[in-house]
Amino acid sequence: DLYSIIISNNKAKYGGGIYLSGSNKWNPIVNIYDSKIIDNMATTEGGAIYTYKHTANIYHSNISSNTGNNIGGGLVCSSSTLLLYNTSITNNIAAMKGGGIYINGDVSNGISNVNIERGLIQNNQISTINTDDMNGGGALYIKGKSYLYTRETSFLSNAANTNHGH
Repeated sequence: DLYSIIISNNKAKYGGGIYLSGSNKWNPIVNIYDSKIIDNMATTEGGAIYTYKHTANIYHSNISSNTGNNIGGGLVCSSSTLLLYNTSITNNIAAMKGGGIYINGDVSNGISNVNIERGLIQNNQISTINTDDMNGGGALYIKGKSYLYTRETSFLSNAANTNHGH
């Protein structure tokens, strides 16, 4: 468990701030409380956090001003379970898909389950203007075998320059 931490100004290929990976036999769990994950960059996916076959529970935290140079400016949830409770996802940028959160699941690697309660998803964006592909999702991009549950969550002022899902 991680309590009251600040993860800032880091850079990685996947998960600029945090990279979480499991396997078909082992699905680890991380709990993050009262923390800030800000100003990180992933050269490909998951500016702040990248999860693969992992469970991440994030409570009362701020994920802000992160960049994913491909997908998932704030977070990438791939074949994982993600809980965001009273957490803000703000001012994140992805080049192509999922300015705030990119969610992807499939039958062979595992489904993705995302639960957002009492959250704020605001001012996230997609920077590309390429409309030839299915780029988009200023706030969220959901692909494949994925489930999303939201409750008491605000989606405000998110933008996709491609006009595919603000």
